[in-house]
Amino acid sequence: MRTRILTLVLALLLVLTLAGAAQAEEVTADGLLGLVPGRAADEPLTRGGFALMLVTAAEVAPAETGPAADMAAAVKALVAEGIMKGYPGGSLGLDQPVTRAQAAAFVARTLGLPESVDPGAVAGMEGLEKHWAFRSYAWMLREQLLDAADLNAELSAGEGAAVLARVFGPVARGRELNEKSQAAQQKIRSMRMQGTYEMQMRLRAGADASVPAELADLRITAETNMAVNVDQGIHQKATMTMPGGLSAPMTVEQYFTGEGAFMKMTDPMTGEAAWLRMPEGMFPDIAALLKQSVGQPVPPELNRLFYHRYLSEAELDGLPVQRIATYGRITDFEAMLSILKDQLGGSLGGSFEAMLAPGGPSAVGQMFKSFNIVGVSYLGRETLAPVRAEFLLSVDLAEEIVGLPNPIAGMTMNGGFTFSDFDADIVIAVPDEALKAPVLEMPVPPVPAAAGKAE
Repeated sequence: MRTRILTLVLALLLVLTLAGAAQAEEVTADGLLGLVPGRAADEPLTRGGFALMLVTAAEVAPAETGPAADMAAAVKALVAEGIMKGYPGGSLGLDQPVTRAQAAAFVARTLGLPESVDPGAVAGMEGLEKHWAFRSYAWMLREQLLDAADLNAELSAGEGAAVLARVFGPVARGRELNEKSQAAQQKIRSMRMQGTYEMQMRLRAGADASVPAELADLRITAETNMAVNVDQGIHQKATMTMPGGLSAPMTVEQYFTGEGAFMKMTDPMTGEAAWLRMPEGMFPDIAALLKQSVGQPVPPELNRLFYHRYLSEAELDGLPVQRIATYGRITDFEAMLSILKDQLGGSLGGSFEAMLAPGGPSAVGQMFKSFNIVGVSYLGRETLAPVRAEFLLSVDLAEEIVGLPNPIAGMTMNGGFTFSDFDADIVIAVPDEALKAPVLEMPVPPVPAAAGKAE
């Protein structure tokens, strides 16, 4: 299951990485403050007023409706996206002053900062672990989007506008640089990626008894090398290590080409390895995805789920670079599937449909609840070609998969990749032994018992 999830993540990132992005309008504090006329900058800002500012700054409303025309439309958009959830009992409290904690939670959910992932030790959050907004506020501090302060303090209208301008103001420049970077990358036909990452499985509350103790907090580290040829496909080889000596290091080799998807995995117990051909429909045709994504614009419906925020100029290993932060989340996979089908079209769109559809060959569509990404890209200052990417991916999984309880709440993957050998003579050729390998047999999902007829 982990392999299928990570491969789908790779496919989604390829769509976003190799395609252009739309331009956003500049967000300023004065412009946002003007959305709440009659409210002085030093007066308390209501939850409804902050909702109106947030929807406009973050372009939360669908592109065809434009910025929210009024507070009711803004609140409706935030509730629909799961950003504003209200008080216990259902009241949204729109006339109540918005606190720093509430504002942090609304913005963190908009960006997709993962509430299910511990952000680690963050200065300024000591002793606040039991506060309901602890993770949201800690993530905002970690990303330098907020300053440490009293979480329960009320925001003035000027402070609320300043917070949103600080978060979303650099998005216009970030998207502009990202768009130029995509244009530069569209000319690249081959490259290599090297990196390391760590995967952690997160168990569902109460599931510990059904999972062996040594797997309760399982972390897997991996080193990977990937070769990409836009016209031929992808070759990837990764070596994974489990902590505590649970097994010997395991090597996984994969090919994704027009001839199919192939995997060679070392048995950690015997040390033997063999090739297997993946069943048709288990993965999307990534080779075709590479070709078709180049030069294609990201649909506005998909693009608005991701924020590219300009950070600064810097140096990386002596090379001048520009840094861009990326945040995003996907919660409606049916809508995403529809977007990808329109974007990719033909048999390629059909492969995503088969992969994600309930009851499909891999039941991937039943696995997901949400997908979140937090990352930083380093682009060559002049070339804007990718130099390095650091990321954290968080996947929340469904409580049940093919009718069976799922003890795994989600997975977290964090690490970084460096890019090299642009337009080098890279050949992706599937070995004969892989082409002749047997097709992996997938277990047949259980058929639910028929319900009895009412008497």
